Amino acid sequence: MQVAVDGPAGSGKSTVCKRVAIDNNLMYLDTGAMYRSVAYLSLKFDRDKLLDILESVEFIFSDNGSKLSLKSYEEVEDVTDIIRSSEITAIVSTVSSDELIRKILTVKQQIIASSNDIIMEGRDITTVVLPNADVKIFLTASVEERAKRRYAEVQGVTDKSYDEILADIIKRDDVDSNRDIAPLVKSDDSHALDTTALTLDEVIFEIGKLIVEKRG
Repeated sequence: MQVAVDGPAGSGKSTVCKRVAIDNNLMYLDTGAMYRSVAYLSLKFDRDKLLDILESVEFIFSDNGSKLSLKSYEEVEDVTDIIRSSEITAIVSTVSSDELIRKILTVKQQIIASSNDIIMEGRDITTVVLPNADVKIFLTASVEERAKRRYAEVQGVTDKSYDEILADIIKRDDVDSNRDIAPLVKSDDSHALDTTALTLDEVIFEIGKLIVEKRG
């Protein structure tokens, strides 16, 4: 069983998919965290070196996908917290637009999905990574609601104001939707789910119904 979920920043993909994974006995994989990890590595290495080591880097998800460690040359580093910093947020869109980086990570994501019942979320999962997924969902919400959720989420982590977060999301939407490589778009066969006026439980219920129907 493969469940693919796409959607813009702040649409609630991670929170929803973690719960859906537990309820439906699926592995949860956050591809955004993978790209954030590569952004973190890009601060340490130039692009040529980054591409060289990226092929062998192992992404280790644990605790239902909530924690992520990188394994390279037998060394394991927990990057769960550092990849959520404002410094990483500021550069992840640029890193995600790199064609060669996307190709490497796409293959890694497809390998993981090939041997697991999985729910995978990101911005090109239904169109590029898992185009033949059993269930495909495009999750969204109004930009104001997404900024409100993100603002509540980062309280105590950053001192950014609501207006600054709103501006960041608008900019991220533009970059993600207009990049040349694997832009954020809704595939024709994806179920559109606007969560603006829905509770978390309502969203989880709607996605759960689709999974149960597909499983028969």
